[in-house]
Amino acid sequence: IEEHFSIGVISKSGGTIETALAFRLFQDRAKEVYGKEHNNYILAVTDKANGKLKEIADKEGYKSYVIPDNVGGRYSVLTPVGLIPAAVFGVDIHELVAGAKYMKELCKSPNILENPAYMYATLQYLSYKRGRNISAMAIWSKSLESLGFWYDQLSAESLGKDGKGRVPFTIVDTRDLHSRGQELQEGEENTVVTNIFVEKSVNDITFKSNSENADGLNYLDGKSIKSMLSGAMEGTNYAYAKANRPTMNIVLPELNAFTLGQIFYLFEIATVIEGYMMNINPMDQPGVEAYKKFMFANLGREDMKKYKDEFDNRVKPEEEFLI
Repeated sequence: IEEHFSIGVISKSGGTIETALAFRLFQDRAKEVYGKEHNNYILAVTDKANGKLKEIADKEGYKSYVIPDNVGGRYSVLTPVGLIPAAVFGVDIHELVAGAKYMKELCKSPNILENPAYMYATLQYLSYKRGRNISAMAIWSKSLESLGFWYDQLSAESLGKDGKGRVPFTIVDTRDLHSRGQELQEGEENTVVTNIFVEKSVNDITFKSNSENADGLNYLDGKSIKSMLSGAMEGTNYAYAKANRPTMNIVLPELNAFTLGQIFYLFEIATVIEGYMMNINPMDQPGVEAYKKFMFANLGREDMKKYKDEFDNRVKPEEEFLI
């Protein structure tokens, strides 16, 4: 019911326009519904001392959690930025952190054969140096599609700079095998595929034959959906290999908070290592700051006026084509 809701707002500076705009709208509605008690229904995750959101939270009396100073947004999934929403959704965040700590110990090994982060970063870097500047994350479970989207940002924002960086994108198999699979099989040889596969499914289904067999599928009798997916992945990998298309597999024994914590930590550390291999800083995002100046300028922010003047005086194409 609209009269019963709460708000969690996450922003280190409070100046990210998409978040700030949405929060203003919801905050106004909360004040209409709850009046002076609205502060009991709003929680802020923000900087410990600075920024617009911190000022608002202090003024209104919102419960606040701190985003650490030395953690950038895309690396913050294991801080209150990710842990609080996870807890709201019912995830055991203690197990999530325990999984990350477990992976942290594995990633301390100097031996590349024992260190998953070293191995993943090295394989991606070597593929990139061989001209494979696109990386596909093939998720073999629809429930993990958002993990791929998270990694897309982590990789693109961390490694795409100084004229370098592979282009990451996410696909869900077998859903996308009929589209992306064609391109990966016979398109330009510029992609490396990482398969994310979960071995054990909570709600697996076993296929049973019937007497009619009108669809000709009785040969699948006794096979589970998970075993079919495993066979599909192995067959796809072999077909790619025959066409000189490299793949690698990351296999989770099951999907739970502990294994999610492991994979979050693995990808964060591997991304940093890969950045250092590329001789770039994987922690900054100068390109983001560059486009924000002109975005804010076009929206009329007074302190960005000089960028608005530059934009208005830009060299424009002689013709514009409208469809």
